[in-house]
Amino acid sequence: MSAERRVHSVLVVDDEALICVQLGEILEAAGHRLAGTAATAEQAVARARELAPDLVLMDIVMPGETDGLDACRIIQEELGIPVILVTAYGFEPYLSRVRGVAPYGYVLKPYADEQILAAVEVALSRRRNECASSRAQGLRVRETHHRAKNSFMLAHSLLRLRQEEVDSEEARRCLGEAAGQVFSLAKIHEHLHGLGEDETVDCRGYLEGLIRALVQVFGPAAARVRVELAADDLRLPAAQAIPCGLVLNELLTNVFKHAFPDGGEGAVMVSLRGSGDSVRLEVRDDGVGFSSRGGSRHEGLGMELISALAEQLGGWFRRSQAETGAACLLEFPRQP
Repeated sequence: MSAERRVHSVLVVDDEALICVQLGEILEAAGHRLAGTAATAEQAVARARELAPDLVLMDIVMPGETDGLDACRIIQEELGIPVILVTAYGFEPYLSRVRGVAPYGYVLKPYADEQILAAVEVALSRRRNECASSRAQGLRVRETHHRAKNSFMLAHSLLRLRQEEVDSEEARRCLGEAAGQVFSLAKIHEHLHGLGEDETVDCRGYLEGLIRALVQVFGPAAARVRVELAADDLRLPAAQAIPCGLVLNELLTNVFKHAFPDGGEGAVMVSLRGSGDSVRLEVRDDGVGFSSRGGSRHEGLGMELISALAEQLGGWFRRSQAETGAACLLEFPRQP
């Protein structure tokens, strides 16, 4: 027995009530469900948010400050609902704007019933294919992060084993630092693997996990430092969250290694704020400050890495001497 055909809900938008009735009858006769109607572009967006239909059939020219093309852009981009434009106006006057909103179909009035139904079936089929492709891509990305995490964890274990075998204290220290960096990278991919189909990262949870991993890596040195995190409820694309996490990884590494020498204790405040179109990551400690740290070669390379990551994010990085300790600030534009 074949699978039962799914009934799709459709929102019809036109300022002529008769046309809404006609389109509703065509859709319901073909086995679809009329979710509701709207008479203006503003109403269309509101009803689409409220009803969450599978598809919207919408006129272009309607009363109000906005038209169907404006509503089409919002409904498709923000709500993820496909839109078919049904209009008495030819394609040419709206060519550039139609290209910009990329509707799932364009039907001219007067239309035959078959034209409407064909456009609906094509739009729904295209949407199903897009969703299936997105899910498959999400699975591939998750598998990639899982494999990367396992590879980094293996490298971390090998570095730790090698650390125990060498006699040189300097070599053991360098191997321990490398193992710590690799472990942090493994935790990054572990977090990204858990995102599922969501392409954005919960930054608070992401940074909390990263801080826990670093504290575990540095052991006694980190135990002497109280780490406080203040983060907004902020979600960023993975392409921005990963470089941001790598910057924090480098800054906290420097704090644990250099800010509190000779067994000193202290605190470091990590702050992540989203304000308007920008994101600010600040790391502030009450340690000895930059002027007393000596500036090792590794720290210099770390600052070069941070500068490169800031450039990758399209932002800037600066560090300064505070009244007590040191402060570092990364700021970059937030992707829409």
